[in-house]
Amino acid sequence: MVIAVLINFVRPYLVQAAIAIGILLAIAGAIEIFKVHYTNQGYQQALDDIAADNKEAIDAADKARSRVRNCRDAGGVWDAARGVCDGRRE
Repeated sequence: MVIAVLINFVRPYLVQAAIAIGILLAIAGAIEIFKVHYTNQGYQQALDDIAADNKEAIDAADKARSRVRNCRDAGGVWDAARGVCDGRRE
């Protein structure tokens, strides 16, 4: 009897409650989508920055390696302590 009275009292508000819950779920879903999107965007930017730094480091290493190789190809001896090519033969 009490349950029947409660059901009859609540029934008109069930549709409104379902609509409100649906709207809240839609808003929460939209917030989550935007959060994931911008998180991924920041993650990709960080990866791009790291890749650029790595490219600069690789280019610097290649340049240094080519200086040593050119020194040795010319018959010189690379002095690692001073970072110069001595014209002496090995």
